[in-house]
Amino acid sequence: MDRLKVLIIHQDSEIKKGIFNILSNFDLDFIYASDGLDGLAAAKYDSPDLIFCGVNLPVLDGLSLGRMVKNDEVTKSIPLVFLHDGLDFHCLQEARTIDAKAFLMYPYLDNSLIYAMIRSFKQPVTRIHGVMTSYEQTLHSRTPIHIPLR
Repeated sequence: MDRLKVLIIHQDSEIKKGIFNILSNFDLDFIYASDGLDGLAAAKYDSPDLIFCGVNLPVLDGLSLGRMVKNDEVTKSIPLVFLHDGLDFHCLQEARTIDAKAFLMYPYLDNSLIYAMIRSFKQPVTRIHGVMTSYEQTLHSRTPIHIPLR
């Protein structure tokens, strides 16, 4: 079975590194982009299984990128998780219309990222050292996350 691919699109290298550190215990391949245009190209070229996308991106903002991903036949099935530095109801509503799987705010909690990742994949994801914990298996077996998060 091929490793699942996660595309992280964010202009802040520390945030990308933080997401990687949280999710690096899972058997995943990571792809990175620093602006919306490069992120859109990576989504089309690399066909990731999940996209973590900042809202405030240079060149092409994250919500516009999300609309383009969801309107493209090649990329429309890729789950999106938006990342934002605060609660913005306009962005939250827009993410809902794009059919995002989650809308996470900084600072990310480890469990929030893991929860969003596990619930977005269509197949179970395994840890590098062993199988998912029972908590993670329970998350994967539940129905998809819908915005707003409870």
